[in-house]
Amino acid sequence: MLLLYIISLLKTKVQNPDDIVSRTRAPLLGVVPRHVGPTFKAADMAVSGSSGSSSVLSEAMRTIRTNLSFLSGKVLQITSSIPGEGKSFVSANVAISLCQIGKRVILVETDLRKGRQRRTFDLPRNHKHGLSNYLSGEISDWHETVCSIEAFPGLDVMLKGAVPPNPNELLSSQRFGVLIEQLKA
Repeated sequence: MLLLYIISLLKTKVQNPDDIVSRTRAPLLGVVPRHVGPTFKAADMAVSGSSGSSSVLSEAMRTIRTNLSFLSGKVLQITSSIPGEGKSFVSANVAISLCQIGKRVILVETDLRKGRQRRTFDLPRNHKHGLSNYLSGEISDWHETVCSIEAFPGLDVMLKGAVPPNPNELLSSQRFGVLIEQLKA
């Protein structure tokens, strides 16, 4: 019995949704199936097809979208402590899913080192400016950083921009807080 107790204390991975619910106050919006490939494009997204798609992944994204409608607030942050867990994939799919029901969405890519949204939405390389350029003061108008996604009306993406030497400082700056307030409006 003591051995089982010690093993449970040393458990560091999330095994199931109950692990999150029992240890945090954060609401559980949905569970995304694990079998998603390492690379993806918007054309292959779980929710990019018809809104009636019945795949497990499409249904998971629609569940998250529905549960989001019960929360107050307009800003959603998707994060994890380690790379490769699907933050970019989930962010893009939730954004597309919300656009499919007529919501206006701006997806702000805050992974300033290894952003993936340019590839996900197949955006041209000639769009040079992004979040880091705005936060560092290199450009003064954040509108210059936004790309409209033609395939998904109502969806705009703010790419990461140039890789800065100090991403944490930029993201914790007052300018970022002001930007989020402006985007909410």
